[in-house]
Order: sequence, then structure tokens, then C-alpha cells
Amino acid sequence: MSSSSPRQILDAIIDSWWGSRPQATSGPSFASDPEADKLVKENLFAFLLAASIDRGGNAFALWNIPYRLKQEWGHLDPDRIQVLAPEVLAADPVIAHAPSQISRYQLANTIISLAQVVQTQYGGSPERMLEGSVSDIMDSVQRVFGIGPNIARMIIIQRILYFGLEPERRGRLLPKLDVHVQRVLGCAGLVSAATDESVGQLLADRSMRDVAVIDQACWDIGRRYCRPNNPKCEQCPLAHCCPKIGVASSENGRGPGAEREPRQARKRNRPTFVITTCLPPGVTPEEARKRCVDALAAALAEARARRSDDGASP
Repeated sequence: MSSSSPRQILDAIIDSWWGSRPQATSGPSFASDPEADKLVKENLFAFLLAASIDRGGNAFALWNIPYRLKQEWGHLDPDRIQVLAPEVLAADPVIAHAPSQISRYQLANTIISLAQVVQTQYGGSPERMLEGSVSDIMDSVQRVFGIGPNIARMIIIQRILYFGLEPERRGRLLPKLDVHVQRVLGCAGLVSAATDESVGQLLADRSMRDVAVIDQACWDIGRRYCRPNNPKCEQCPLAHCCPKIGVASSENGRGPGAEREPRQARKRNRPTFVITTCLPPGVTPEEARKRCVDALAAALAEARARRSDDGASP
């Protein structure tokens, strides 16, 4: 088991990111289409549009959407986008068939909201949304429908690392605490639970650029090595300092390198639940089952509609 200090582990996380990117200044590929990637790197409104709708799904394909819309419309003008009706934009094939985990109506509302914020509150200049301190930028970006703290942090982090953004030194930048970042920070023993408060204390003496690098490095390590099932501990760049190497997980009782129980065996070992109920007179079991399924479907549809109205993911 490693006895590395939190500072040593954080330094190793930072070193892993720089070591894997000898030409990091050229930046990553955001979109799968080279032309789409070029557009989001050169056009800030296109970048903000793609980032704002990247809330689950095929990220590389979602970042193609600004280019696809520009191809279709012949422009990407927020002044013209802001007056679109959400139902019309939601019916556009580019949006209707977007590989997203959120609904096409939420995508449409986010895109229109972004254009409205840029036009009405920043005079048509998306650059003004990224002015001021971290707190200022967080507030500006979160005025857009559907953008919460994590997406706002992602935008700031990517603009710092790849586009030279230098926010004023007021306010504290935190990583985007997605599942990958939370898992790596937890497995590395840096926090018991990855919350804003605990991670803020952990990174209190780190520069904004260090925080941005730690975010990207943890996301990459979590995606490639520190997986919830069948982790690749031996290949992980933190193998020399991670305290969880060879230690059984308290959640599942098996070590990081242990083999999973075969799928068929897991199915056989699942507990079986039997639900019993009293049937009304004259109602057959088949009819009662159909009533239950219909009632459940109606409840799920109502819940999805309510969450959509609230701006949450379905």
C-alpha cells in the first residue's frame, strides 16, 4: 500500500497529464468532424453552444452540432437564433437526431437561451461572458437554460487550458465533479466523498491552472484506467502512489485486479422478489397485470414531462 501524501498524489496526477501531452498547447479534438472541430476552436459562440449541450451522450458527435447547424442555415448568428421557436428547432433533424441523453426540446431551449443571453445581456459578444473572475464567469454562463455548475466549470477549464483564458484572481475554481473525477479522487484517498467543500479544501493552495489540469487528468485516468469494473491498475499512471492498489473495495469486496463473477453466475445469484396482491372480484391476473403496466407507464410519462418542464434530464 502506498504511503504517498496528498500533495505527492496531486503532483503525480498533474505530471501524468503533462507527460501524456508533449504538445498539449495544440489542444485536443473536441468534435469528430475536423471541420466541426475547427469551427468550435475558432468561433466562441460555436464553442459555447457545443459545451452547453454536452450533458450526456456521444460528446464527439454533439460537438459537431454547431457546424451541422451552420451548414444547414448558412450562419450561426445568435441574433437570428434567439427568435427561433423551441418546437421548430427541436424538430430540426440535426437536433431531433442528436446523440444526447437529454431531450431534443431541452437541447433546443438551451441553444435558444444561449443566443438570447449573448444578444440581450452581452450585446451580441460571447467574449463578454468570459470576462471577470471565476465567480463572474460562472454566474454569466449559468444564465443559460440547462447549464449548471459542472458545465460552467468545464467551459472555464477548457478555455484556460486550450484557449489562454486568464480569469481575475477572485473566486475559486473547482474541477467538474463528474463520475470519473469523483472516482479517481476517492480511490486515490484524497477525499472520502468528492463534494465541493472537500475538493475545495484539498485544492485550496493550487493555482487555477493546476486545478484545470487536475480536472482533465482525473477525467482521463477515470475513463481509461480507474474504472468501476475491471480497472487497469497496473497501467495507471498513479500505480506507484495510489493507496488502493491491491486493496479490496469496501463497496464490492474485491480487489481492483480481481476478475468479475461470470455474467450467468451473477444472474443465478440475484435475489428473487415475489410480489403478491389481492385481486378485485372478477379481475383476472392477466388483466390486473395489464392495469399495473399501464399505470406505471402513465406515471413514468408524467414524471418525464415534469422533469422536462423543470429543465432536468429525463
